[in-house]
Amino acid sequence: MNASFTEKFTPVLLNTLADIKFLPLVLSVVENGCRALGAGKTETLKLMLSSEEIFSHLASVLPKKTLLQLGISTGIYYDQVEMSVPAANIDFQALNLTASVSPEREGDLEEM
Repeated sequence: MNASFTEKFTPVLLNTLADIKFLPLVLSVVENGCRALGAGKTETLKLMLSSEEIFSHLASVLPKKTLLQLGISTGIYYDQVEMSVPAANIDFQALNLTASVSPEREGDLEEM
């Protein structure tokens, strides 16, 4: 095998659209891909949950025709799900509201 190929090789790849109607497909690929690569049940469920949250957020903020590539890989001590989209500025604050929310600021409480 070519060295550059092995460095970038991802055993499980899905090319789809960042559209919420593809969420069941994404979750199925994450579940089956993780299991095929040897992830345990608990790890697979955690990756499915985080993938659902991130994909749902991307689907809500990106245009429906935005291409999304999902990759699943594994290493000696980790399992990884990667989502790539051709967008530069995506606000992920919605996924971690507690990062900058203060109960002392009225606007923050309304945003929650």
